[in-house]
Amino acid sequence: MKKRYFLIAVPLALACMPPARSNPSSATMVSSETIPQTSSEVAPLKDAFKGKFRIGTAVSTAVLRGQDAAGEAVLSRHFSALTAENSMKPEGVQPREGEFTFADADRLVEIANRAGASVVGHTLVWHSQTPRWFFQGKDGQPITRELAIERLR
Repeated sequence: MKKRYFLIAVPLALACMPPARSNPSSATMVSSETIPQTSSEVAPLKDAFKGKFRIGTAVSTAVLRGQDAAGEAVLSRHFSALTAENSMKPEGVQPREGEFTFADADRLVEIANRAGASVVGHTLVWHSQTPRWFFQGKDGQPITRELAIERLR
């Protein structure tokens, strides 16, 4: 049987929340001493299901461009599958026809390798993250089906 991996986006905050109580007035007071202060004080979420399935998250452009070190630390510690939020879609990889840039994609792979995580693709072509030129010919008119398929390759 082929092993399947499931990409599950789970907000880390939900994993740390106390269970809901039917009677709020009977809730025990929680002090700051009993709540982990940083994600490094919480067992890695990915370890909870290790060997069963992967825990995944989408990685923002800010993380990929080094603008969110805290986000990178959390995803590196808690997730075993990473996917690019938008940076591997046509707009990020080929903003102009024939002009490619893989810096963000390369960084995603670098982060995943360092964290021991898998890279998972998703919706690689999406209308709102695909540049206008992708759907237009040089004359500005809609492209043919054949050209659309060629551009997808």
